[in-house]
Amino acid sequence: MGNGGVEELGQDGALLYWRSTDQGATWDIQDFQDPSFDSSQFLSFSGDTYSISASGDRVAIAVFNDLADSFVLVSEDNGSTWSKTLLIDFPVDLYVQDSEIIDLDYDGVADTLFSSDGSGTVFFDQAGGLHCSFGNMRYMDADLNDDVFSFFPGTSGLMYWNESMAPASPILIADTADVDGDGEFTFGTDLANYGVSLTGYPNMAADANGDLYVSYSAVIDGVIDPAGEFNYRHVFVVKSVDGGATWSEPIDVTPLDEEDEIPEIECLFATLVPTVINNKLIMAYQRDYQPGFVVPETPQDFDQSDNVIVLLEIDIDFLVTDLDDNEIESPFAVYPNPVTEGILTVEVDLSSDYQYQVIDMLGKEVMAGRLANFVEQIDVNALTPGVYVMRFNDGDSVFSHQVTIK
Repeated sequence: MGNGGVEELGQDGALLYWRSTDQGATWDIQDFQDPSFDSSQFLSFSGDTYSISASGDRVAIAVFNDLADSFVLVSEDNGSTWSKTLLIDFPVDLYVQDSEIIDLDYDGVADTLFSSDGSGTVFFDQAGGLHCSFGNMRYMDADLNDDVFSFFPGTSGLMYWNESMAPASPILIADTADVDGDGEFTFGTDLANYGVSLTGYPNMAADANGDLYVSYSAVIDGVIDPAGEFNYRHVFVVKSVDGGATWSEPIDVTPLDEEDEIPEIECLFATLVPTVINNKLIMAYQRDYQPGFVVPETPQDFDQSDNVIVLLEIDIDFLVTDLDDNEIESPFAVYPNPVTEGILTVEVDLSSDYQYQVIDMLGKEVMAGRLANFVEQIDVNALTPGVYVMRFNDGDSVFSHQVTIK
């Protein structure tokens, strides 16, 4: 049942579990509701705020709520019994919208409370380890007579939790990127409202080494639609090589438009194949050229012919991070970054015969050469604007730098 519909098991939107052990021919568990998420614990659930994953007999369902606890349910016996662990402990249980002002610090002002943005994913890695990621969001219910509560779409932060961590202790693993390096984030006059944070819609994958990858959609610093209203979103990926303890800097994996070579592309709802295949992340996402949803009342305002689903393969060698780099500090300085005038300068502070490669997002070598001098200027005007990895190799050591070309 959707919110506002007929109640099911005492909830306006009930979370129910079905199980088939014969590929859907029959269902031996139907409409199951565990006491940990029944009407004594939750008033309702929304249809788009849960995620499910399985690994052998382990099944996990994560629920990402707004004005209620967010949690993950885990079954070790293929869905027969469940245990619940909190991801976020909302401070008021069974909170009823417009019922009370939440003022935890007793200053007479309604508090803004952090919770999930409703977009999240649960994931089992290849060793059966459990991971969750979701967008951060702030909420407030200050007016008890308006029949709504407030959320703050300018909230940023991609959160992460795994089962080795304490309950209700997610960590921040990614934020909006300062693309131009000026220390500020430049917005348009408004934000396209998807109901999620500036860093939302995560999805996860892992490779055979146990390295973790999280994709998500994030608003782009200073890249705004022609009307000056909405910032565009791209798809980013962060990577962990230590089981989720630390994470790389975000990498924009969105291919730019091949004809116009412009970053004005709106990218959302990325889904990853959970296993890295042939050294590649495989991703599908939705792309168009205008931020925001098309609503039935105004379809004429949007060119629907440009709405496409993109299938993208990303070579994981492209996802070079500080965590992957040689422990020896890189002897190279690569600047300016981003490159805006078509000339990239490379300085090296030791003598060696280094070869260099410039590698695009799909792992393809697009330029190569040899550094003949301590200071070398490389013409990159022929390269399509985007993100690249510059790799230096003298036969003994390899150093990598991420470079953005505009």
